[in-house]
Amino acid sequence: MSYSYLVTQILATSNRVTAHRSEDTVFRHIVEEVGELAEELTIATGQTYKTAGPDGVIGESVDAIISLVDMIYVHAQRMGIQLTQEMLMEIAAKKLAKWEENVQRISNR
Repeated sequence: MSYSYLVTQILATSNRVTAHRSEDTVFRHIVEEVGELAEELTIATGQTYKTAGPDGVIGESVDAIISLVDMIYVHAQRMGIQLTQEMLMEIAAKKLAKWEENVQRISNR
C-alpha cells in the first residue's frame, strides 16, 4: 500500500464518519492517541514495568496519523475547502523539503 493510498483512505473514512465530530472533539482524540503513543514508547524503551499493548508503538503511531489527517479534513470542511489527496500531498511536499533543508543546514554547522 502506498502512503498516498493511506491518505486517500483516511480522507474517505473521514467523509463517511460525520457524527459528533468537531475540531475540538477531534483534537481531544489526537491528544489521547499521542498519550497512548507516549505510553507505548515508555514501555518499548524499558522505562516502566508495564507491558506493551496489542498495537505497540507502530499501531499507536498509525492511530495518531489517522487522527491528525482527520483534523485536517474536519477543519477543511468547516472552512468550506474541498480537500483532496493532491492538495495534502502538495502541502506535504513543501513541508518535507523544508524539513530536509533544515536538517542539511544543521548538518553543515
